[in-house]
Amino acid sequence: MGRTAELTKEVEYKLSYYYIEQFSHYVLPGAKRIAATCYTDKLETVSFVNPDGTLAVVLLNRTEQCMPVTLRVKGSLVACEIEASSMTTIVLN
Repeated sequence: MGRTAELTKEVEYKLSYYYIEQFSHYVLPGAKRIAATCYTDKLETVSFVNPDGTLAVVLLNRTEQCMPVTLRVKGSLVACEIEASSMTTIVLN
């Protein structure tokens, strides 16, 4: 997850550290993974229902461009934009 430079005692975190931090902050213990589909191969998505009933949708944009996204949940639409080269989590009540 990370590496400590012996001489400087500085910690260097790998990208996977930040991915795990993102998931562990929004996907609560006991959450259930649910189906999610995406209209493009430029985004990766995974969704969870948390024990408190909230829906956590994690989106990964590996491109160098902002990506417009519209989430459709039970007939409702939520529009947003995912920053370039970013992981974004949207939590819905």
